[in-house]
Amino acid sequence: MKLQIAAAAVLIASSIRADAQVVHTSSFISGGYFNDFETMPNAIPSYTAYSKGGITAMYIGVASDGVQSTYLHNGTRGWYPGGDVRGYTSLTLTGGGTFSDVEFAAGDGWGGGSSLFYQMLLSGNVVATGLATNLPAGLSTVGFSGVTMDELRVQSGFMTQFAPTNDEALALDDVHIAGDSTPTPEPATLGLLSLGLAAVAFTRRHKRTTR
Repeated sequence: MKLQIAAAAVLIASSIRADAQVVHTSSFISGGYFNDFETMPNAIPSYTAYSKGGITAMYIGVASDGVQSTYLHNGTRGWYPGGDVRGYTSLTLTGGGTFSDVEFAAGDGWGGGSSLFYQMLLSGNVVATGLATNLPAGLSTVGFSGVTMDELRVQSGFMTQFAPTNDEALALDDVHIAGDSTPTPEPATLGLLSLGLAAVAFTRRHKRTTR
C-alpha cells in the first residue's frame, strides 16, 4: 500500500508543468488590475505602500528625495525614486495572491543606457531573476509571463545582475496585472490526488481495524 501511495505522489508531481518565462516588449494584457499612479502625492517616502486599482507599489531601499510622481510619466503622474537612490521597486497584488502576467511602462532616469533587472518571488523564495531589456530615456513597455509569482521586484542599473542595494533610477507607470492566476490542478492531477488521498484513508482505516 505504501508503494501505491508513493507511486501516486510521483505521478502527481510529474504532471505539474513548469512553463517557460517570456519577456515582452509590447503590450499584451487587456483588463485585469491597473495602477497608473494618478492619485499619488508629489512624493512619498521609501517603504511606503501606494495602492491603486488592486496593485501595490513600494520602494524598498534608499530614495533620499522620496518616490516622486512628477517625472517620466504617462498622464500627469508616475513612479520614480529620486535623489540618492539604492534599492528596488516591489509590485504585488493589493489583496495578496499570485500572478504571472504583468506589464508596465519603464524608463531610465539617467537618460538611457541602463538595463532593467528583476526578481520574481513566490512565498518569499526567488523563482526567477535576470536582465529583461535595455531602457530608453523615455518610457517603453516591458512585461513578463509564464512564471507564477506573488511579488515582482524591478530596478535599473549598469550592473550585471539584480542586487537589493544597487544604485538605480527606474521610472515606472501604467502597471497592469492580469488577475490572480493561482495554478489550478488539471483534471488528471485531481484524479491522481484523489487516488492518493483515498489510499491514505484506506490504510488508516485498516490499521484501526487491525488494532
